[in-house]
Amino acid sequence: MEKAIEVSTWLKSHPGRVVTHFQIGAILNKTYGKAATVQTSVNVFQNTGLWPVDRNVFPDYLFEPAETTNIPMQQDRIEPEEVSTAAKNLADPSQVAESSSTSLIIASTSAADNPRPF
Repeated sequence: MEKAIEVSTWLKSHPGRVVTHFQIGAILNKTYGKAATVQTSVNVFQNTGLWPVDRNVFPDYLFEPAETTNIPMQQDRIEPEEVSTAAKNLADPSQVAESSSTSLIIASTSAADNPRPF
């Protein structure tokens, strides 16, 4: 009811204009300030059964859908895998053979320098 009064007041003070989403914030701010009292908050909590505390306000069957989240987590133990010698060589560059790496570089640069015609 209070919102309707504030909207009517706004429309009377702004003839020829309509209330848009730009004005709603200012209008509701006035009405909310009047409606938001401590007693209103207490009434809301009392009407829902949250205050004073009523542990039976929600029956047990309402919590059943949440039981699917109560599954214990698996504690799988992951063992490290054996690393191949090629991977070990990559980790230690001094172990890589000089001839194999340089021959690959030379082969790739010579092919790039001399493109083949179609």
